[in-house]
Amino acid sequence: MTDERPDDDEWVQAYLEAMRLDSEAADRELARLAETAPTEEQARDMQFERARLALQRDDIELARQRFEQLWDDDPDDAVGSRSLYELARMAYEQDDDPQRARQLATQAILETPPWAGAELALKFYLLDARRSERFDEAAAELAAMAEQSDDDRMASQLHLERGLILDERLDRPDDALQSYRAAHRRCDDCAATDEALFQMGQIYARHLQWDSAARAYQQVAGRTAPSMGVGTYHSQRAADARYELALLELLFRDDHEAAIRNFRQLQRDFPDHRLSEDVAWHLVEIERLHGTERSYRRALQSFIDDYPRSRRAATAQQRLGEAT
Repeated sequence: MTDERPDDDEWVQAYLEAMRLDSEAADRELARLAETAPTEEQARDMQFERARLALQRDDIELARQRFEQLWDDDPDDAVGSRSLYELARMAYEQDDDPQRARQLATQAILETPPWAGAELALKFYLLDARRSERFDEAAAELAAMAEQSDDDRMASQLHLERGLILDERLDRPDDALQSYRAAHRRCDDCAATDEALFQMGQIYARHLQWDSAARAYQQVAGRTAPSMGVGTYHSQRAADARYELALLELLFRDDHEAAIRNFRQLQRDFPDHRLSEDVAWHLVEIERLHGTERSYRRALQSFIDDYPRSRRAATAQQRLGEAT
């Protein structure tokens, strides 16, 4: 690399201008920018963009050569991870070699976490499994990958994806439950575990195992915590689990007090949840069936105030008049 390097802002502006050029001219300018990059990371980013440009021009061999060089130079960074993923995708799309594509995707999944290429490779692997309907093989391969993975988050995700295939594609709920439990054991605080626990609740509920379903939902629903400066941190599935738990208490365990507690907790933790109107209406119906006339009127008025444009608002107003 040359000794004279532009400052960061100047270099970034030159990169943005280069990307407006036609492919051949952009390739030449990116090569120059790689030589003058302020950091080695930025230099590798330029070489990655050059590989992408070659692929866009259908210069397959040049693109492959460039991606392979980036992977060989440093497999343990974001660019190396993405390059291996791109090689897997090329094997599938340009070479029509799905077996080689799966091998490269598996390598990226196992060797490049926590970089983004590993996640992209897993999505690619799962898409291939759906396209080819290789569900039995994929379930076995995902289990093997999870055991081999040194990255707990990736291993938990692999167990989760295996469980989804076992449950949704192969109708093997007992094996799916084992896989979801494995996801939980491998990484308790991962998003994959939240989803695995929620899916366990769904399986138990389908099989009318209400106590087991409630325990699974409760674990996910409880994954909320105050966070200084950013309000409340919560699992992406916490609200869904709280809602399912409330419905379970209401409809299948006939515990309307527990249902009320869970619906109100959902309102406190997730005031803008997509089912917030349904939650409010469930509370109205519970008060109608089990509450006092006063609490019922209060619930109706609260619903009208909070959801004046709801299709149920007219019904609530009519009921409020009848209750007068």
